[in-house]
Parts: sequence; C-alpha cells; structure tokens
Amino acid sequence: MKSSLADQKMKVLLIITFIAAMLFLVTDAWSQSTRYCVENNNEIWTVDPGTEWWNDMVYHQKGVVLEGISNGDIDAEIDAYTRSFKINFNTHKGHIHGEQKLSYAVIQVDGVGPMVGGFDGVFNYSYLWYGPQQGGEWEGEYVADGSGDFEGMKLFQTVTGFGRPFGLFVEFIGFIIDPNGFLPDKSCD
Repeated sequence: MKSSLADQKMKVLLIITFIAAMLFLVTDAWSQSTRYCVENNNEIWTVDPGTEWWNDMVYHQKGVVLEGISNGDIDAEIDAYTRSFKINFNTHKGHIHGEQKLSYAVIQVDGVGPMVGGFDGVFNYSYLWYGPQQGGEWEGEYVADGSGDFEGMKLFQTVTGFGRPFGLFVEFIGFIIDPNGFLPDKSCD
C-alpha cells in the first residue's frame, strides 16, 4: 500500500517535532548546569607504605595507603590508595597514579547552606625529584564523582604538591560541575 503525500508530510512533521522537543530538553538541561570553583589544601600522610622495589635506577612503590585532611572550600577526610609510584633516578622524573576518596565532605554554599557528601575518583601526577632532603614537586589532576548532596556532580581539580611523596602538602584548584544547578556559578579568582 502506498502512502499518500499527506501521510508522508505528517511523518516528516512528527519527526521534526520530536527533534525540536529533544533539542529543547537538552538545551534546558545544559542551561541549568553550573561551575562552582573550589580551592583546598590537603595534608596527607602514609598509613601503610605498601610494596617497594628497585629495578636498575628506577624506584617503584605500589599499594601505598594514605590518609589526610582537606581544608578550604571543601572540608573533608581523605583516603587514598596508590596503584603506582615510580621515579627514574637517571632523569629525576616520576609518575604517581591512584584512587582518592573525600569522605564527609562539606561545602558551605552562600544562599544554599552546607552541602554534605563525598567525592570518589582517580589521580594522575607527574613528579620531579630534587633529592632525599628536599623531596620534590608534582602536578597533575584529580577527577571524581559526587555522592550524597553532590550526587550527579563531577569534581575536576588540578593539583600541585611539594615535599616527599607520602608526607606532603598538596594544593587543589578546580571546579565542580553541577548538572542540576543547585550550586551557584562561582569563578576562581
């Protein structure tokens, strides 16, 4: 059975209406999304040194368990686990990779009040070694998913740190993407 020209026009009109409705929903959801700047300083210490070994001039360590506290825009307890840490002493460069959880995280938001939850994610840092007394410095990123009041939100932070790798001071600067718009837009100054 052949469809009439009127039926074909109706199908095209329905498809166009459906696409327009979907674009409206996506645009509306995107317009609610906010970026909330967060800056915090962390103190981290070693609870379990994990396993370490040498291979030529490369030092390896894995399974390091860390704890700490975070202060600033996010006040939280820190639990971290290092999957891989290595330094090549020929080049004085290294890499650190692992998982970090911010528990009991609290953010005081003007006009909203305290928000409580957590962030669970991964970190990747490059490391530059200065020596046994000075330690070194590293930089990288931490990306985490929110829970509790932060459910559905994502935390993105750049990281700089100084000192020895697992008894250190770390500065995090970044933002939380809130697709629901509960957090107000706040830029990093």
